[in-house]
Amino acid sequence: MTHAKALLGQEVVPAVQLGPIRPNRKPVVQFRAPDGRAVAYMKVGITNLTRDRVAHEANALKMLEEHQSSLCFEVPRLLHAGQVGGLNFVMMSVVDTGREASLSVESVNAAMADLATAFGVVSREIRSAPWWFTLRKELAALEGAEAEPLRAAAEVLVSSEGDRKLAEGAAHGDWAPWNMATPAGRPVVWDWERFKLEVPIGWDAIHFEIERNRRAGLGPLASVQAVLPVVDQVVARNGAAPEDGPAILASYLIDLGARQLRSRSETRQNRRGELSTWLLPPLRDVLDALQPTADG
Repeated sequence: MTHAKALLGQEVVPAVQLGPIRPNRKPVVQFRAPDGRAVAYMKVGITNLTRDRVAHEANALKMLEEHQSSLCFEVPRLLHAGQVGGLNFVMMSVVDTGREASLSVESVNAAMADLATAFGVVSREIRSAPWWFTLRKELAALEGAEAEPLRAAAEVLVSSEGDRKLAEGAAHGDWAPWNMATPAGRPVVWDWERFKLEVPIGWDAIHFEIERNRRAGLGPLASVQAVLPVVDQVVARNGAAPEDGPAILASYLIDLGARQLRSRSETRQNRRGELSTWLLPPLRDVLDALQPTADG
């Protein structure tokens, strides 16, 4: 408490929150002033995974703060980041989250497109993109039977679409309804642990659509399948070319599968089930659609 008081410059009362058991669960401390006002939030990294996530969010908030004046959405302000008691932490300001029921999808789409271009946009062939090299390296390191179909899918994608140029920009990484609100029309977005630069524009939009489908009651498989017929419209909301939709979706699903397997190996948890039950079938469908026809 003495450390928190010194950092925040006032008396505070802490309340520790722990969410449901999941790979990235970590203590979140809410600091309140004696009069009950929320003053700050602090995330604490307690495992290798959560320590990396906490450090990454601190760096992301620093970068976003430099661009805040040009963004059409608000993010928490980085207050402090460092180590205490051998654990790392990130402390951030409180933002007005309002009510999720008031979420304006139009404003959220505008914010998503704004973020994509905030740090610059480049266009590169899939086969020569740094994000693709990183993904291939991660796939090569994965173990277990489920990793092989992902590696095979990557080979199919680069074989059929490797020369396709995709626009790359910034992505939140978990652009989902529970990480944002529009309390006064202006979007507020938090939880920047998976922020990335120079990844395909459209990944955030696909992620949002899948998670919105899940929140509407669809199962893991149906949530992904529902994106296939409308993927051109979905990626366009993010500022991507509609004709690139299938290739962007395939790359997103391969990346998602790799993340799921990597997280499972670190935490021994399998929340959505085997990839063969929900991710691989729609991935095969979109890759089949990308294959040239016999007479084409």
